[in-house]
Amino acid sequence: MAAIDHEWLDRPAITRITAASAAGLRPFLASYNATRPFAEQIKPFNFLISVHVFPFSHPAGYPPQRFQLIHPFEPDPRRWLELWWIDHYSGDRFCIHTAGPPSPDSVKVKTNRDVLERYGTHPEPKSLEPDGKPCHRQSHGLLQRRPVTATEISYIGKESNRLEETTAGLIHDLGEVLNTHGDPNLDSWLRLVVPALRDFNTVEIAERANLDRRSVQRLLSGAHYPRRGHRRALTAIAVELAKNNLMQRGVQPPRGALAILHRYRDTASARTRTSTRPVRAVSRVALGQASRVEAAASSMKRSLFTRGKCW
Repeated sequence: MAAIDHEWLDRPAITRITAASAAGLRPFLASYNATRPFAEQIKPFNFLISVHVFPFSHPAGYPPQRFQLIHPFEPDPRRWLELWWIDHYSGDRFCIHTAGPPSPDSVKVKTNRDVLERYGTHPEPKSLEPDGKPCHRQSHGLLQRRPVTATEISYIGKESNRLEETTAGLIHDLGEVLNTHGDPNLDSWLRLVVPALRDFNTVEIAERANLDRRSVQRLLSGAHYPRRGHRRALTAIAVELAKNNLMQRGVQPPRGALAILHRYRDTASARTRTSTRPVRAVSRVALGQASRVEAAASSMKRSLFTRGKCW
């Protein structure tokens, strides 16, 4: 059995990537390349290396979704902790460390040991625990198949945008590389959120969303489309109201937000079909009576015109 290389385990976990796009070269143009001759500059398709920030160790003022440290390729691992690393998004430079707590003067990054330890408890999101709950890092035992319910349909492009960077884990926000083509007929706002909100008090919805009542009425009429923040707030309100309504009627709500709205819509449709049958029968009777009244009025008109009088 081969001996464990503890020195290797405690080194920073490095990913090798290629500067295959203008976005990959942009951080080096004003800092690294500006002070070096052409032969030493980073050029298209040169190799780069990247480190991965330890959880909750991102520097203040830098969102985790837009922070990634990279550096020109350095084959000597003994120098990795001595280098100044460049943020892929802002171009700012940082030093790194692997031991001890996070520091405002240095960014703590993952080691090979950290990656291996987390791999051993990697969750399986496609399966359920033996008791039927979603899997997590501490799950064990014989896993079950997890049922999936489609709550929203989105068309996406097949373009392989920045494929190597995405594969290497350098893209933290899928929206940077994924092209989504929305279909208004499949929009969850119009199909699920608006119909659910229409069943509840508009004044209460306006108070919860911090909007005036007329704005909510315009949005629920379908004449206007909400801003992103308003849509997020109104969707959360619709989910909460629908969930409470399901629980009051003895229906167990599902876990997902859109799944709750789907369940509410399906149960509301079934309840509406049941309650409208007698109404339809009454409406037919009313229509029959209205037809007879209209026929009697027409007959009276004809008799009056026959006598020479004007109606």
